[in-house]
Amino acid sequence: MLLAPKYTSIRQVRQTRYQAIADDLRRRVEAGAVGAGRLLPSESELSADYGASRVTVRRALEALRDEGLLESRQGLGWLVASD
Repeated sequence: MLLAPKYTSIRQVRQTRYQAIADDLRRRVEAGAVGAGRLLPSESELSADYGASRVTVRRALEALRDEGLLESRQGLGWLVASD
């Protein structure tokens, strides 16, 4: 019989947090709140909005980029991928 771990590691919390942010951003994009080719708020603004570090926000954005939902442009920021 497997027992649930008594404590949650920091790594598990970070994974959950960035995944939750990615899920919320994915819903916003899919709902049309941010259209194709549109610029997302800066990492700093998203960090403040979600109450998370920029590293956590960046990890969420990178996960969505890996899915093909977002694109990143150096010096410009994160954009919703064009169809």
